[in-house]
Amino acid sequence: MKRVLIYGGTTEGRRLAEKLAEAGIPSLVLVATEYGEQMMAPGEKSGRIQVLQGRLTAAEMTALYEREQPAVIVDATHPYAEAVKKNIRKSREGFRQIPYYRVCRNPEVPEEREDARYFDSTADCVRALRSAAGNILLTIGSKTLSEFCRYPDLRERLYVRVLPSVESLEICGEQGIRGDRIIAMQGPFSEEMNRQMLQETHSEILVMKESGRTGGEAARIQAAEKAGATCFIIRRPRAAEEGLSLERVFSEIRERFPWEDIARAAGGEGFSKTRLKVVLVGIGMNGERHLTPEARRALDRAQVLFGAPRMLESFAGNYKKYPFYTRDRILPVLSELQETSREETVCAGILFSGDTGFYSGCRNLVPALKKLDGAEVQVLPGISSVSALAAAVGICWQDGKILSTHGISEEDWIPEFLDAAAHREKTFLITSGAKDVQRMGQLLAERHRGNCICHIGCNLGTAQEQILRLPPEACKNFEEPGLCTVLVENPDPQPRRLTPGMGDDVFVREKVPMTKEEVRALSICKLHLTAPAVVYDIGSGSGSVSVELAGSDPSVKVYSIEAKEDAYNLTCRNIEKFGFSNVTAVRGAAPECLESLPDPTHVFIGGSGGHLEEILVHLMNRKRTIRVVLNTVTLETLAEASRLMEKYELEGEICQVQVSRSRKAGAYHLMQGQNPVNIISFDLLSGDKN
Repeated sequence: MKRVLIYGGTTEGRRLAEKLAEAGIPSLVLVATEYGEQMMAPGEKSGRIQVLQGRLTAAEMTALYEREQPAVIVDATHPYAEAVKKNIRKSREGFRQIPYYRVCRNPEVPEEREDARYFDSTADCVRALRSAAGNILLTIGSKTLSEFCRYPDLRERLYVRVLPSVESLEICGEQGIRGDRIIAMQGPFSEEMNRQMLQETHSEILVMKESGRTGGEAARIQAAEKAGATCFIIRRPRAAEEGLSLERVFSEIRERFPWEDIARAAGGEGFSKTRLKVVLVGIGMNGERHLTPEARRALDRAQVLFGAPRMLESFAGNYKKYPFYTRDRILPVLSELQETSREETVCAGILFSGDTGFYSGCRNLVPALKKLDGAEVQVLPGISSVSALAAAVGICWQDGKILSTHGISEEDWIPEFLDAAAHREKTFLITSGAKDVQRMGQLLAERHRGNCICHIGCNLGTAQEQILRLPPEACKNFEEPGLCTVLVENPDPQPRRLTPGMGDDVFVREKVPMTKEEVRALSICKLHLTAPAVVYDIGSGSGSVSVELAGSDPSVKVYSIEAKEDAYNLTCRNIEKFGFSNVTAVRGAAPECLESLPDPTHVFIGGSGGHLEEILVHLMNRKRTIRVVLNTVTLETLAEASRLMEKYELEGEICQVQVSRSRKAGAYHLMQGQNPVNIISFDLLSGDKN
């Protein structure tokens, strides 16, 4: 199978070779420099790309055609590479029968900006620079550097950005450019990077060539505008821009290769299902502006793009766009592409705001993508709103608690938030907008957290970005539009208690019986509580066990079940006193009132109302393992519990605890014993007999 010969050294040349390789079409890519060869190296993994490095004369090009007999010749060199274009034209004089294409970076003449100066040639630009004042950031490479260094007064004002190749650095040295005025880096360069270079070099002028999107023209112009610098732009040679887009050239070449030939070249009689290369990309907070260079390169190779509509809007290019961001919408499209595409490989990009590993749909999508036959999945991170807000405020974030309200019910996020705000110096809250910020302010104010400071990052990374510093009370009236991320700083966080043992005197007390402090602590330890958990406190009485369980961890959801009105009211008062939102009082008798509650992981029974067996049978029917702790004071209940353990073959333990407390009697202290309490604990295993 004949190869496609590509004169490359540009992004378009590399992308064309990769697309051809994915379609099963081999190519020989010619690059002038060692650096150009290094940039092509990733594509060589396909086995269908060969790279030849070195500058060729017209005669050497002709000899190459005779030896290779290429199927197609493609000129994908830089728009300004006039010397090599001249050699290509001359070399083809005896080979007009070989199809030839010129890849045009941008077929349309770009619209010129009023705030920039344009020049038809390098010489015109040099003349204008000599009459202008200030340092100059030169971003046009090294090939025409000699024209700018011809005049010492101009050379002394230059900072030159070139490729990090030996050839480029040698040219800089030959032209007398000092090492501290050379920036040897490979792009792409973001707007922010360009702006910082202008500011660090104190440059008032940025010199660039008209290069379009691929050459990063917009990022440089916007950076110059923000840095207060003037752009000097050397126009692209118009005559050299006759040609076709990369996609059109690829399509034309693809049609010249019969499907059967490609299949044989691939090593089989026909193609198997199309392979998928899927890259999930965190795009930060503002689309292309915040992309990492690796993510930008990955998306440049993509043929299809998925994401929320607002994300897709900021990405120009020849993508087939799908406004989908959930697993159930994306997977069917990819499966269909595998079945219907005639290409060997389809590259797909999936966009996520912020970072892919941070409250992202990536978590559910990646495992599903990996199950697709022939899918290669890559995840590229981005900048999260939390790291952006922390940087804006000037603090570190690794020791903060990070929570989100986005798509999460209040029942789940409020307990976590209140716990973090009480015990942490820093709590980050990713919200869905003003309504969540108002609710956050209300919660902090109600819990007497008025000393907290709320840093609110509004529309981070956009032109509308604001960083506000408000007390909780002011947050209740917050109405700024857009997405918000909040940092709550607590200057006086409460130490977290790691063991049970809240004093009896901290609870509201009435005539309702209460599980005393020592027995309560031991009973909670016997529960073997884990997080997250769903706990029933059956016969809650004063609610002391429920409150202590709720305070152990915000992920523990407690249901306080109480049939007696006075005890139920007392439970509610104690829940309200401590302000835990992860405990719910339920009025009713067990087991009837348990039907509508979620399956428990742990159950504490402080009072069964004479229905112990019915309660245990109900719990067994939940078909899951449940840890049960039962407290009894009377011998009758102890005997009933022992009978039920034997009847249902429950293995556990019974321990009797008697607590004595000292009391003062005149000048002396006496120990006064309390009623002994039997603590019974066992596991109800899924499938126990009933």
